[in-house]
Amino acid sequence: MDLKFSTAHSSKLVYFEQIGSTNHYLMEKISQNPADWPDMSVVCASEQTNGSGRHSRVWSPPSGASLSCSLLVRNPKGAAHWYGILLAMAAVISLRSQGVEAGLKWPNDVLVEGKKLAGVLGQASSDSLVVGIGINLQPIQIDNSVSLAEIGLTQDFDFQLSNILGEFSSLRRDFDLGGVAAVLERLREFSHTLGLEVRVTTDDRVIEGLATDIDNQGRLVINGGEEIISAGDILHLRRLGEV
Repeated sequence: MDLKFSTAHSSKLVYFEQIGSTNHYLMEKISQNPADWPDMSVVCASEQTNGSGRHSRVWSPPSGASLSCSLLVRNPKGAAHWYGILLAMAAVISLRSQGVEAGLKWPNDVLVEGKKLAGVLGQASSDSLVVGIGINLQPIQIDNSVSLAEIGLTQDFDFQLSNILGEFSSLRRDFDLGGVAAVLERLREFSHTLGLEVRVTTDDRVIEGLATDIDNQGRLVINGGEEIISAGDILHLRRLGEV
């Protein structure tokens, strides 16, 4: 596959028609031969047979139905989870530039019209981290999902990947120079969770309330600070006042 535009936004780019997991492949390679994999190395694929989401959930869409990409961040300047958020934000910016009102479901799912278009997963090692994104190009058999084909956007692999890589590079530069403050207001603007009644399932309990803010650690603030959540599965319920 010709990926000339995406190559311009990466230091090294490897493409597979099919792979088990782009994240796992890249993590394995940087542990074996770190010098061969510079910052902003990218591994991408048209099909993952052993992809996963948060909490090790299996994510393996059919051949040609997805764009999977993992990129390497050497010596991150901030907490690892922020780079996953930046990658999700990059996808939102790319989609909005194509005329689609995309947004984020906390912490880093990409939504269009309330349906999931893309998800992000990160893995960290001692001095680097890998962040991956999976985007639905064609319809997949998962409830409450949507694809680029269904919203009328091009499924051109190189076009979509290069846009996201370019936006990620810009956001990362801002973040590395200015810290959380450089991206937080934009993150709040992109959020499709803020202002909603939500149910969050954590490891030990279920919390319901109004999502009122995202704080400077990327945590979700419920009911003006009654609860502050670092991680959990979230369900959007309704906007305040709706029945």
